[in-house]
Amino acid sequence: MERKAQINIEVQLNEEQIPQNIIWQTNDHGVATGREVKAVLISLFDKESRDTFKLDLWTNEMQIQEMDQFMYHSLSAMAEIYKKATGNEMLYRDFSDFVQHFGKQIQSQSPVADSGKN
Repeated sequence: MERKAQINIEVQLNEEQIPQNIIWQTNDHGVATGREVKAVLISLFDKESRDTFKLDLWTNEMQIQEMDQFMYHSLSAMAEIYKKATGNEMLYRDFSDFVQHFGKQIQSQSPVADSGKN
């Protein structure tokens, strides 16, 4: 049986057109949900033009460490999605190696990591 799911993203902008509030909702499984988030990344591959359209938004509340964590998790998920979609283990390993390098870099640059250095 075919079913449809809907995802809605509501963005409240300030006077400078900067996102102040981002809320996403879904009606998946018949249960409406609503969660406030600080950032969203969406990539859409157009069937006809074969172009990728993207939506990248974050609120002014988003801290640098949060963005680092968000990007790390997003890149990790992208690596897994790539492997699942293509089965290309070699490029998946390269992608995963980069993600691990990225994670180590952001960890070494965090204020917690820097607090022990004088």
